Amino acid sequence: MGFKTMKDLYIPTCLSVVDANTGLTARVCSDDPESADVPVIDALMASVALPVAFPMAKIRNFDPHIVNSTGLFIDGGSGTYSNKFLLFSFVLTLVVRS
Repeated sequence: MGFKTMKDLYIPTCLSVVDANTGLTARVCSDDPESADVPVIDALMASVALPVAFPMAKIRNFDPHIVNSTGLFIDGGSGTYSNKFLLFSFVLTLVVRS
């Protein structure tokens, strides 16, 4: 199809990925200069990587600016479940409201 990097996409596109080590969400966007040179296949493989079904993926040419990042990413939708800080705040909210 001729789409090698994110900047090659005709429609502005953002994909959410989650750092497998920290649980923090990062975005790979076609109109962001920092992720414009990311290979489309890397971004797609990372954005669909479910730990049970598909392996974590490395995204070349991408710096998420996340401290302690291993450079391995999983599906962006899994961030709320893998993020221990969000889980802690949810449990704390339940306890406080009780």
